Amino acid sequence: MFDGDEENFDQWEIQWKAFTQVENLVSALVKQLDTDMPESVFAFNKTEKVGTTRKEVKVAVKAN
Repeated sequence: MFDGDEENFDQWEIQWKAFTQVENLVSALVKQLDTDMPESVFAFNKTEKVGTTRKEVKVAVKAN
């Protein structure tokens, strides 16, 4: 389990990748990202406040 310590991240990442392969979760992790997802929460909130957020972007954010 990752304890949040930066020095332990590499070891945790290796263990996590091994776990996903053993448990056959690789396909779930390699899923293509939604291209309509905004680059940041700030960018989404900015367009949402102005009222210019596209419907596809709202759907992508809601799905996440």
